[in-house]
Amino acid sequence: MDQDMIPRLLKEKSMIVFRYIMIILFLFISSAPGNKVFLRTIPLEQLVRLSDMILVVRPLKPFMASESIKIPGYNKRESSKIIPDFQTHSLNVEVLRVVSDRLHKNLTGAKIAIYPAYAQEGLYLHTKYYAEGIAKSPLNYRYDSILSEESLEKENEFVAFVTYSWTREGGQTDFEFTAARSFDRAEVIPKVEEMLKKVNQTE
Repeated sequence: MDQDMIPRLLKEKSMIVFRYIMIILFLFISSAPGNKVFLRTIPLEQLVRLSDMILVVRPLKPFMASESIKIPGYNKRESSKIIPDFQTHSLNVEVLRVVSDRLHKNLTGAKIAIYPAYAQEGLYLHTKYYAEGIAKSPLNYRYDSILSEESLEKENEFVAFVTYSWTREGGQTDFEFTAARSFDRAEVIPKVEEMLKKVNQTE
């Protein structure tokens, strides 16, 4: 090997190592401020089994409402930390029909707000991160819907797969989607009803 090539090869290798180090640092810095969420796609049948309620709903106006949830000061080891507000949103809908209701809420005709899937878990992780510096990477579910959240407002009605979220201090009950994108067109109802029959037979 040409002796003049050795310093050049060493220099090229050093540059490659430097680039990798910079990429790793960039990824670490990018992911450090929050929690990463991993999504696993589930079929309709599993979504039906996981849902507390399956509702046929229609969008209301305003359809989407942003919300900042205030977190009380967190006292840890005699030092109080101010935690930033948790940013979320909800979709305002009217319940036209209840296809399945394990919660026995009798929501037909009710106007409710549905929060994104895992909103309660997100609130908990948000608080843990800013209070104690603990970041987690949960594995959540996602349904492969043909609809997007942005397109729901244009639908006359759609099916919402919903689960109970939490009850606030004032007694307000919040609901959230069972999984990410757990909504679909009403045409899936016959399939859902067949799946519910199977579920009821096995329980």
